[in-house]
Amino acid sequence: MVIMVKWCHLSDVHLGYKQYNLIERYEDFIDAFNTCIELIIEKHPDFVILPGDLFEHFNPKPATLRKCIVILEKLKLKNIPIFVSRGNHDVSTSKFKRYGGDVLDLLQDLSLINYIKDDVVIVKKEGKEIALIAALGYYGKKSSQMLSLLLEKHKTILSRNDLPKILMLHAFLEDMITKGGEDLKIYTLNRLNFDYIAIGHYHLQWPNNYKAPGNKIFCSGATEHRSSLEWKQSTRGFYYVECDKINNSFNITPEFIEYNVRPKKRIVLDLGNISKEKAIEKISSVIAQNDIPDILLSIVVKGSLKSGEIKLIDTNSLKKIAKNALRLDIITDFTDSSTIISSNEDDIRETMSEIFKKIFNINSNDIPTMVSLVEEIINNVENKEFQDNSLKMIKYFERNMKTSLEKLISHEKKISSNILIEKINKNSNIKNTKPISLDKNENSKKSKQDDEKKLKPKRNKIKKEKLKELGIKRYLK
Repeated sequence: MVIMVKWCHLSDVHLGYKQYNLIERYEDFIDAFNTCIELIIEKHPDFVILPGDLFEHFNPKPATLRKCIVILEKLKLKNIPIFVSRGNHDVSTSKFKRYGGDVLDLLQDLSLINYIKDDVVIVKKEGKEIALIAALGYYGKKSSQMLSLLLEKHKTILSRNDLPKILMLHAFLEDMITKGGEDLKIYTLNRLNFDYIAIGHYHLQWPNNYKAPGNKIFCSGATEHRSSLEWKQSTRGFYYVECDKINNSFNITPEFIEYNVRPKKRIVLDLGNISKEKAIEKISSVIAQNDIPDILLSIVVKGSLKSGEIKLIDTNSLKKIAKNALRLDIITDFTDSSTIISSNEDDIRETMSEIFKKIFNINSNDIPTMVSLVEEIINNVENKEFQDNSLKMIKYFERNMKTSLEKLISHEKKISSNILIEKINKNSNIKNTKPISLDKNENSKKSKQDDEKKLKPKRNKIKKEKLKELGIKRYLK
C-alpha cells in the first residue's frame, strides 16, 4: 500500500545555449541546472521528472555534455532516478531515425537518466511499485492526436488505480499563448485519468494559482530565462510534490520552489513629445539608476522628436554609460513630431495645405480648391482605410502625392476635375512620375502595354540563348 510518494518536476534546461554569444550566458544555464538539482536533493524526493529540452541542440558540444554528466551524477549518487522525455530541442524524429539514437540515449546508457520514448513506465523504489508515468515527446500540432494513440495503446496499464499516475507532455496548451499553439485543451486534459500532468515547452511557471482545488496541470517553466519575454518572472523554480492516498483517490500537495538567477530588467520609457537633449538626459538617468552588477538590461524608448533629431540619438554612446551591466540593449521607437496630425478638422486642412505648397508649385488661390477636392474624395471613397484614419491618409499623401491622388480619384465616380489635374501634372516638381489620369482603365491598359514592350526583347534574348545552348542553330537564322 502506498503511503506517501514525493517527486520533483523541472523542465526546459536548454544546456548549451549561448545567449547573445556570451560565455557568461552559456554558463548561466549550466549553473541554473546545477542549482536546481542541488535544491532537489535537499528535498529527498523519490524521483524527478523532466518533460523535454534538457539540451539546446541535438548534438551538444563535448563540454556541455561533460558538465551535464557531472550534474546528473549528483542525483545518481543519492539514488534519485530522473525520468526524461523528448523536447523539440533535444531531437527531431527525422534525426533520431537517421542517426539511430540521440544524446538522451547516451545518458541512459550511462545509467544517468531514464529516457521515456512515448511510453508508460512503472517507477519502483526498493523493489516496490510507487508510481506510474506516461510520457509523450514533442509533436507540435499533432500532440492531441499522438496523445490519444498513446493512451489507447496503454489503456490496460493506465486503468490501474493503485498507483498515482503522472503524464509528461512537451507542448503548449490552449491558454498559454495567443496564437500558433498546439491543440491540447485544458478541459480535455483535466478529464484524463491522471493525478498530475507535467508540462514542458512553455518557459514560464504556470498557472499562477497552481494550488487551486482540482488543478492537476503544472508547468515549472525553464530553469533559466531563454528570452526577454520571460523576464516578467524574475526568479526560476521547480515543483516539489507530495502525494498520499485518501480513501480511494490520490491527493497531491504541490509547492513551487524558487531560486535566483542572473538579474534581468526590461523598461519601457515613454518620453512623449520631447527635445533631443531632454531625451538623452532621461535615457541616461534611467541607465544610471538601473546599472547594477551583472544585470541584463533592456530599455525600450518611445516618444516623438522634431524632424531630423531622431537620427541624432546615438545609442552606442548611451550604452557606454552602463559600467556594471553584463549587457544593455536600447531599442528606440521614436516618431517624427512633424508628422503628428491633430484630429481637429481645421488642423488637418492646414496640414494638407502645407503639403500642397511643399510638393506642388500651385498658386495659393488654388490650394483651398485642392483641399476641398481631397476632402470630397475622402468622403466618397470606397477605401475605408483612408476614411477612418486621417493621420494615415496625410502621411500617405506626403510620401507620394501624385500616386495617392490618382488612387483616390480612381474610386470617385462623380467628380470631374480635369482642369485641376492638368495643373498638377504641369506644375509638379516631382521627377520620374507619370501624368495623373482620371481613366483608370486607360492607365491600366497603357501600363500593361508598356510592360509588354519592355519584356519582349528580354524574352527573345532568353529564348535565343536557350536554343543556342541546345545547339539548334537553324532556329537562330
